[in-house]
Amino acid sequence: MATTHKGHIELLPSGSYRVQVYFGTDPVTGKARRVKRTVKTEANAAGELANLLRAAEAENAPDDAATLALALERYLEITDLSVSTRATNETYIRRVLLPVLGHVKLRKIGPDSLDALYAHLRLLAAVRAVAEGRALRRRGARLRQAVRPAARSQDHPPACV
Repeated sequence: MATTHKGHIELLPSGSYRVQVYFGTDPVTGKARRVKRTVKTEANAAGELANLLRAAEAENAPDDAATLALALERYLEITDLSVSTRATNETYIRRVLLPVLGHVKLRKIGPDSLDALYAHLRLLAAVRAVAEGRALRRRGARLRQAVRPAARSQDHPPACV
């Protein structure tokens, strides 16, 4: 398969092709940074190799390991938010986004993932609202049952209608 000093293409047992490009060393960890992509055809692999090599020359390495949790953490670090807005955003991120999508890699999150999450949240809100309504009706019924005997007793004659 095609090989350059920074990248190569290999044929996988499945018949797909893996493109791997060296992006230098990570300045923090000192480990080699390599980006891998898997494509179906050799022509697509050659095109992907060219794209990744151009990105490597521009020193613009995609972070394949980045998760939504990491991206949101970086977002909160660099944004200039008021105290209340920051608190609201952090709470929403911690309670809603991270439990569901925090572990997912950014490149795997698309509009469909977010639409499904928000549809699920709307459904939960509707179920919660119905349950709260039932609970309020039950509390009202219990309160009426508790008040009715007292209203019928001699100590508290019923109000004239």
